[in-house]
Amino acid sequence: MTEVMIRLAEHLPAPELTVVDDGGARRTHFVDEWGLLQVLRTALQEHVVQGQHYFPPELLGGDLVNCSVWWRPPAPQIVTVEVEKRKQRMLTIPLPGLVLGIGKSSLRLVAVKGQDRPEFDGELFLAPFPNIGTGSVCMGSGDKVNSEMVLNPEAAWEALWSSAFTDHSISGQSRKYPYDVRELLFELDGQASFPQDDLVPIDTCLEDFIRE
Repeated sequence: MTEVMIRLAEHLPAPELTVVDDGGARRTHFVDEWGLLQVLRTALQEHVVQGQHYFPPELLGGDLVNCSVWWRPPAPQIVTVEVEKRKQRMLTIPLPGLVLGIGKSSLRLVAVKGQDRPEFDGELFLAPFPNIGTGSVCMGSGDKVNSEMVLNPEAAWEALWSSAFTDHSISGQSRKYPYDVRELLFELDGQASFPQDDLVPIDTCLEDFIRE
């Protein structure tokens, strides 16, 4: 079986890719971000196992140095939403599938339909939250996102959910409540499932989102 190994380090000029074929011949070379994405794409689709480690199914792509992209299947989530200035509500919302892009100092968030891991040509939708326009997440003041989160998506999700969603950028993310998506979140508090027909599509696919 052909082995594919990827080494990332700050002293390397680019990700280092090593391929060992069935005969034991080893080839090592550097790859750019797009080349690495193709390797990751193949490995993710075929679930390539390397020793005791494997690419988790939640990892969708990215160069894993400057950025990574992760999928979160539909699940309930506790979020804090600002009702008015200095007044907040804590809600338990049944969220749709989400795709989180993690950079060294920023987050991007979009939604996907269905229960399954999204395909690379799959349609994306606006994340149904305030503070998010066409994907970029406004985290407010403070250094809440850092480079270590690129390989630590749990920390990135925690940073997102621990921040209150405010009254900024509240329009356009819901079909039912086009002027204030918070109304949708208030309505969904304690409900069992997210109304996927309410999601608003955006003009990009997952592969383009990964390459941005």
